[in-house]
Amino acid sequence: MTNTAKAALIADPAFPHRDFLVCPEKLGKRFSSRFGNSTGVRLEQGECLRVKYRPGVSLRFLHQYQIGERTVYLVGRTYPQRLWKTAGQLSTIQSPSPSQFIDDELNTIFYSYPHDRKIANLDILESPPKTLAKQLDGRWCKSQIIAYAPEKCVTVQCLNETDKAIAYAKLYAKIEECPFAIFNLLTQKIKTSGSPLRIPKVLDYSPLYQLIFLETVRGQRLADLTACEQLTGFALFGEAIARLHALPQPEGLRVFGRLSEKKINHTAHIISQVRPEVSEPVNRIARCLVKQSGKFKEMISVLHGDVHPKNGLMDDGKLTLIDLDQVSLGDASNDIGSFLALLRYRKIIGLLSESQEKSLANAFVDGYQSVKKLPSHQALNWHTAAALFAERAQRAICRYRSEGLFHLEKILAETEAMLRN
Repeated sequence: MTNTAKAALIADPAFPHRDFLVCPEKLGKRFSSRFGNSTGVRLEQGECLRVKYRPGVSLRFLHQYQIGERTVYLVGRTYPQRLWKTAGQLSTIQSPSPSQFIDDELNTIFYSYPHDRKIANLDILESPPKTLAKQLDGRWCKSQIIAYAPEKCVTVQCLNETDKAIAYAKLYAKIEECPFAIFNLLTQKIKTSGSPLRIPKVLDYSPLYQLIFLETVRGQRLADLTACEQLTGFALFGEAIARLHALPQPEGLRVFGRLSEKKINHTAHIISQVRPEVSEPVNRIARCLVKQSGKFKEMISVLHGDVHPKNGLMDDGKLTLIDLDQVSLGDASNDIGSFLALLRYRKIIGLLSESQEKSLANAFVDGYQSVKKLPSHQALNWHTAAALFAERAQRAICRYRSEGLFHLEKILAETEAMLRN
């Protein structure tokens, strides 16, 4: 069996062009040939930045192309055949725009940045209005995209005339997703409890645009450190997560639900739909996880919700936690298990050796224990196995990650082995 075949998903009748659409090179060539003569634009070199796929239900993707010195972000929203006619008509009526075009053959509506189906006012990031620029002392002249989650949120560096970053801005599609209140609550709890936890300071907030300004934070992402530096960085990361878990609980935080019985069963359904050859171990794992789930109830804590090496910045022996949009309340094992599952996943797909995984995991855990007592071994083991299944295995499908798809059987085997311990 070839690598390509081993990583393939079975055909989805609702999205017959799925594999073509998530390939930026093929899609770029199609647009170059169809629109190149009239626009002079050739989209031949591209990178797939993000995919969100629900078999039979929805497909959304983000590709990045380079045209000379200009970066182009192209978002595609694909609809099942049964919904396409209505979706295409509504889009034409509601959002006529040169940044939007429809491909009837692919059942897809395309949006080029700064146009997005749900995020309004993206153009203010390209040319900040004076009313917003003055919130940064009138120094905000232009922006550089740092992260873009279509239909959800865009994060940019706010640059002055000399291209110096003076702040970060995050623009949200929905006001209820804007974490302004959460940042304020956490900042207050950190201050009143005397915690040394470091998070970015909120500089300002615009309810009109659903936009928050955050201070710039010096440091390197843990993901960008050398292997030797990561041991120190991961220990500091563990300390920071423990300090977050130790904070007094703010009111109004949502409850963490990614490893609920419903989510675990949903994961089994998704994987079985498009990789039916592994449906037997997938359903066996789901039954085992659900059966054991009620046994491990630990102290409720303030969770980060996205414990990832990109979300910690280290500078001069100090670490700042960033990207707090998914802060919630739940068992501390959710955060720890998610991080340990990520390291195990990276070992499985060949990015870490067994000894590297063990060293980094120990560094993180030792850092955590230096601040706060670890949850029980049984709780950590269950949450790590559950995260390996409901986060890593599911995202191999829903985020269309070829390395995860190629090693899916190993991921499942490792999950079962953990549950037997």
